[in-house]
Amino acid sequence: MKRLLLFIMLLNAVVIYSQDADSTFASRSIIFRNLRINLQVNTEQTFSLAHSTGKNHYFKNNSIAAGLEWVVRYKNSMNYGIGFLYQFPSSINALEGKLGNLPIYTYIDFPLTNRESFPLQLSFRLGPSFLQTDGKIDKKGHGIYHAIGLTTEINRRIQVKLLYSTTYGEITIGNSNYDVTNESMNFILSLRI
Repeated sequence: MKRLLLFIMLLNAVVIYSQDADSTFASRSIIFRNLRINLQVNTEQTFSLAHSTGKNHYFKNNSIAAGLEWVVRYKNSMNYGIGFLYQFPSSINALEGKLGNLPIYTYIDFPLTNRESFPLQLSFRLGPSFLQTDGKIDKKGHGIYHAIGLTTEINRRIQVKLLYSTTYGEITIGNSNYDVTNESMNFILSLRI
């Protein structure tokens, strides 16, 4: 996965910076013109296990994620599209194992202000999430991912997002099945190719 992330970042650097901005291959190509690379830091993560006997809360260590989005601009103000994000597994305090996920989502960035510099957008994401487990935690069933937050544009190629996300699913620890809720604050740097 580290090699894939390095390849994506290298491809981005070559496409954006190697040629004149008005005549780049990326600006003429519909594939690259609508593609966005996301680098994400997940903080303040809480992890809940629900069982028939009750609910336990844990703290999950900070993690990182990387993904791609396909962007469609509607009337030069609202963005929508599809994307995926690989959240690297991170350890959970008091449990012997790691948990990550791979959400595939649709999204919309709705404009709140139309300022030239740092316009604000309200961002929504929704889609299925595929759990990734390691150690003594086994996945039983996948769940749903949703997020809400704010987006601002630094320039036409760079966006910064602050999202509050929740992921649901089912896991097995030993012989017991649990419903999982993972909540986190996400800081996202989004680079448009």
